[in-house]
Amino acid sequence: MDIDESLIERILAKIFEKKVYMDKKQINYYRLDLVERITKRLASFHDECKDCEGFIGKLENYIDTIGTNTDKQTKREYDKYLNAIISHFASKHKLVDDNYYLSTYMTIGMMFGMVFGAVGIIGDSSNMGIGISIGLCIGVALGVSQDAKAKKDGRVI
Repeated sequence: MDIDESLIERILAKIFEKKVYMDKKQINYYRLDLVERITKRLASFHDECKDCEGFIGKLENYIDTIGTNTDKQTKREYDKYLNAIISHFASKHKLVDDNYYLSTYMTIGMMFGMVFGAVGIIGDSSNMGIGISIGLCIGVALGVSQDAKAKKDGRVI
């Protein structure tokens, strides 16, 4: 299946049209900003990756169902399809979503902070809250720096 520029332009036009007629809550619900970025990334990889080429055609069908079919099963399939594309990007193309490292390192930092606070490394064992907050700060600092590096390298979806 050969992808031409008109298909990409048609998909982006459909996304823009949906954004015009939807309110902000619906745009966030259907993750249209993410879908737009995914479409652009698929267009850039479709020459070198057959999986990306296959995702593009099916993506147009899912965009057509947005807003017209409100049943939960269709939304679940739509989200599952987007997550499949995102995990393909992560595994094959080493791309990450916005704030991926922030959320990951923040969680890990809080976990280690809680453990260190409970064990008593930070004062006595009643300082779990202090440990969590220190771990949170360290995790946020590391995550923001990694996200900035990924953005600079062009690895953000």
